[in-house]
Amino acid sequence: MKKQSVNFKEKIRSHYDFFKTAIEDIKTTGSIASSSRFLVQKILDQIPFQSITNIVEFGAGTGTITLGLLDQMSQNQHLYAYEINQDFIVYLQAIKDPKLSLLVEDAGNIVHRFGKNSVDVVVSSLPLKNMPLEVKKRILIAAREALKPGGMFIQYQYSLGDFALVKSIFGDTKLEFTPLNIPPAFVYFSRKT
Repeated sequence: MKKQSVNFKEKIRSHYDFFKTAIEDIKTTGSIASSSRFLVQKILDQIPFQSITNIVEFGAGTGTITLGLLDQMSQNQHLYAYEINQDFIVYLQAIKDPKLSLLVEDAGNIVHRFGKNSVDVVVSSLPLKNMPLEVKKRILIAAREALKPGGMFIQYQYSLGDFALVKSIFGDTKLEFTPLNIPPAFVYFSRKT
């Protein structure tokens, strides 16, 4: 697995643009900073890369988690990254990796695009706290339907406000905390039973 190369200048620019976009529209970004390497690693550590063929990422942002996923994936695996923010799409389009497909559409379309019981892992960076309840439910239920039996749903948030909702939809859900992130993050790991 070849590590994706991002030079220091590109990384700083990415963080700056994320911050600028967050200030302009915090409701859609959900955070003022890109995910830390500690948060990315916590997510990566839970994914059984040796036994999956595909991953879907909701809210890929500037590609911080995307790059971490691609670094761990083999050539016969594929990542489908959803993003609708035009400021972030530019960064994702700059990632030249044949394992990556960028989907500029609503994450709630996952079942329409992939079908039921077809996805191994969904990693979500969507700011659930900022969404109306009916939108959250629609996206979470669609993610559950798209997952294969035993498939994994990973969602991180900056509060526990939606933990009960995620647990009610997925059932088997555990919670972990990553203090070394801005802001500190709660990570929900769920399995489709």
